[in-house]
Amino acid sequence: MKQIRKWGKLIRGLLFGGFLAATAATVLAGDLPAGYPQSFENVGTISRIDRVQGEIVVGDRFAWIPVDVPVHSADQPRDSILSLKVGVKIGYQAVPLKNGQRRMTEIWILPASYQLPQGDD
Repeated sequence: MKQIRKWGKLIRGLLFGGFLAATAATVLAGDLPAGYPQSFENVGTISRIDRVQGEIVVGDRFAWIPVDVPVHSADQPRDSILSLKVGVKIGYQAVPLKNGQRRMTEIWILPASYQLPQGDD
């Protein structure tokens, strides 16, 4: 009886370990949609967005967001800022302004499985 339990635990452990390895490989690979760049100038999670004022905070970084900024998603190559919500992971490009602030110039909505680098949230 102990042998059967031992083998059962071993098999469950191997199956679970295989599942974790497959999941990790998928997440680490990024699984970015076709047409997405392989890396981004900036990445993070939206912590605040005000479309009326044209403001967005990604992690703890403030930027201006024009209403017509190109937004790309897995579903649509050309989306709008209406699809941007708090908690969504994005990759983006931004240009510095004379006052030291930044303005976003292009945004990619990242898959939920995308792992942000340490310190970027």
